Amino acid sequence: MVPAVNEGEILKALPPNLRGDIMSMMMQDITAGVPIFQELNNEELAGLLVILQPLQVPMGEYVVVAGEQGHEMYLIMAGELGVYSSAGADLATLTSGEYFGELAGEA
Repeated sequence: MVPAVNEGEILKALPPNLRGDIMSMMMQDITAGVPIFQELNNEELAGLLVILQPLQVPMGEYVVVAGEQGHEMYLIMAGELGVYSSAGADLATLTSGEYFGELAGEA
C-alpha cells in the first residue's frame, strides 16, 4: 500500500513565494467563482492563497457542527460535502467550487 500524501505538510515546507504560485494554480478555477476573491488583484490573491491550508476530510467525518463557533472559510476543491440539520435532515450537497463557513455569509 502506498502511504498517503499530506499536501498541507508539503506546501508548508515550500518557500512562501513558491507556495503562493502553486496554490494560485491549484485554486484558480475555484477562487474565480468566489465573489470576495474577485475583488482582489493578483498580488492580494496570491498573498491570501499562501496562508490557505488544504484539508482532506474522510467520508462520514464532520467539518463543522451546528452551534459551534466558526472562524474558517472552506473552499471545496474536489468531491462532495453533505449539509445536514442538527436533526439529521439532508439540506444540501456542496461540490467543487462551492464554499461555506464563517466568511461565506458575508459574500
